[in-house]
Amino acid sequence: MIVCKFGGTCTAYPTAIKNIKTLLEESKERKVFVFSAIGKENKQDTKMTDLLIKFADEENREKTKEKILGKFEKLLKTTGVKFNIIRHLNKTFDEYLKTNDKEKLLSRGEYFTTFIMAKYLNIKFVPAEKILFFDGEKIDFQKSKERLEYYLNKYKRITVPGFYFCGNGRIKLFSRGGGDVSGAFCAALSNATIYENWTDVEGIFGVNPNILKAKPIKTLSYHDLEFMTAMDANVVHAECAKILNDTKTKLCVKSIFEPQNQGTEISQTNKNSSSYICYKMCDDFAKIFVCERYDDYRVILASRENYKETIKSLYENQ
Repeated sequence: MIVCKFGGTCTAYPTAIKNIKTLLEESKERKVFVFSAIGKENKQDTKMTDLLIKFADEENREKTKEKILGKFEKLLKTTGVKFNIIRHLNKTFDEYLKTNDKEKLLSRGEYFTTFIMAKYLNIKFVPAEKILFFDGEKIDFQKSKERLEYYLNKYKRITVPGFYFCGNGRIKLFSRGGGDVSGAFCAALSNATIYENWTDVEGIFGVNPNILKAKPIKTLSYHDLEFMTAMDANVVHAECAKILNDTKTKLCVKSIFEPQNQGTEISQTNKNSSSYICYKMCDDFAKIFVCERYDDYRVILASRENYKETIKSLYENQ
């Protein structure tokens, strides 16, 4: 069984949306589809979640409402789905102004994006609050597992909004990027063989791509992933490694624009076959970690002014 999570970029581009349907048709093993809210279409664009935050925090909300509506209407046009998004958004906004429930408001980006994609893919939409249950800081694993199994047994394939969960009867949010966490929990709860994390990059790179163009790493361990995400690697949420580390699930990070490419495969049994460099900014210097073998790091200090050049030199001389 495969759990798929699609980042915000995946619903911002028509090509990516078509590729999602192709992935559905290619394999019956893909049974759970988790979606983030609509992301950026270009650098000048604004993510849906950021628009909802802006709506919550500002007094003059009309322009922001128009932008939110515009992004959903574009998704509806691309998918051909018929849905009265204006009525549902107005209801959502009115509810927020009465209750001031910001977490529920922000969750609606994922909720409506996933609802539309469920219609497009013709599979069952299941709100996250009916699957992911938390008791305080910890997931109620047994209850969540039973509910997920119930919906999979009944519908075979389901879509689930990412980013939020049910905590003590209320909608609560994971931290930003929490759609990855939702997908990881669905994978762990269902004993999935593979958790595919579809994004706009080809995988996890051997060095931060904002510093240097590098090739994706083919294989990683969850140990390495946890270390990298604690530093500067942010392709997937840092909690994913912790959630999946004790499972047999493989995490595959792949590009929705080039789905035929291998991407990066992460598992408990993988021992890193590729070296990588990551870093952490401190007060007035950068701490650079060079990993050449599994669980074996060299640490190099560099000034804030020169750390990028130091990383480039280290990578090129590996």
